Amino acid sequence: MNSKLKYLIIFDYDGVIVDSLDTNLKIAALACQKIGCPVHPSQADIEQLENIAFDDIGRQIGVPEKKIQKFTGIVFDLLTQNAISPPIFPGIKPVIQKLRRKGHLAVITTNVKIAVNQVLESGGLCQDIDLVMGAEQKGSKSEKICQAMAAFNVSSSFTYMIGDAVSDIREAHKAGVNSIAVSWGYHPREKLLQASPDHMASAPEDILAIVR
Repeated sequence: MNSKLKYLIIFDYDGVIVDSLDTNLKIAALACQKIGCPVHPSQADIEQLENIAFDDIGRQIGVPEKKIQKFTGIVFDLLTQNAISPPIFPGIKPVIQKLRRKGHLAVITTNVKIAVNQVLESGGLCQDIDLVMGAEQKGSKSEKICQAMAAFNVSSSFTYMIGDAVSDIREAHKAGVNSIAVSWGYHPREKLLQASPDHMASAPEDILAIVR
């Protein structure tokens, strides 16, 4: 481990690194079809959620509680099969590569680790990310942030959580780390501001100015 690296920079995955809204809506719709629920998730459904996890999406669109586990299981199967691969946001790759020079990089996500690694690998980013913590690992996002800080021996004042959802910002606050909300993801800027992020990024390169 490089002891000269000063920061721990944690990224959410969906809506921050990858432009996956349409992809995940399609996957959720396929899962609904497979369990016999004639519902079609929309962007408006996503924006109403604070925590954007697939079980919460299922409940939001009306999947019966008794079918939620089956719904999320099918979603995770589709993600693992890389049935529909989302594109990496323009501009995020060079930002990640520059941040790599000054800190340990991690991804903490409600997505499936193997699917995340596949996209990072195909996008040429796998070697820049030190740690991926996915839906398979138990615990809240704030707990995983604390685990990552312990793993890299970085204090909360030098740790940043970058997210596109209200829940990302609140979990960062809960863990006592710096929060950066990005406006190109799932939640609109106005909704993110309600969670009082420490910083707001309107474009990927803004992150470089924040993490100095």
